[in-house]
Amino acid sequence: MDKLQLNIVLPVLLGMISLVVASCSSKEPETKEVKSVNVAPRTSENVSIRKPVNAGPREVENWGPRETPKGKRFNIQPNGKSAMWVVVKAVSRHPKTHILFGQVVIGGQDLSIGENSVSFFVRDELIQKAGSYEVAIIEGDTDRKIMVGEFQVK
Repeated sequence: MDKLQLNIVLPVLLGMISLVVASCSSKEPETKEVKSVNVAPRTSENVSIRKPVNAGPREVENWGPRETPKGKRFNIQPNGKSAMWVVVKAVSRHPKTHILFGQVVIGGQDLSIGENSVSFFVRDELIQKAGSYEVAIIEGDTDRKIMVGEFQVK
């Protein structure tokens, strides 16, 4: 494996490992009885998103997967969820940094930000309808928008 391949593969592997580690916990979550609560799904309409600024020097080196058949999970992780990865340097680890997948916000525990990569889970409902979905990283501290690409559901 040459140095260029290693520079691409290593950050991706580290990002995926951090995503798997984040999704696994040896501690059982505490459960509390909660009365019925209606929570709207997070979308760009109900999450405060300021107008993003230019991406500047942060450029995406590689990303994937780039497509999937309608309704078919892809890059399946040990927890059974689909996941995507992005090789990009110096993304802000601000708690409000998130992914826009079409008009849907992905963040929190579904997002892992490494030194040279970002990885995130894609919920099944996002791949049920054929189409092209813009994928972008929005940095939480500056609202800087880093364009990743167009994900295709065929």
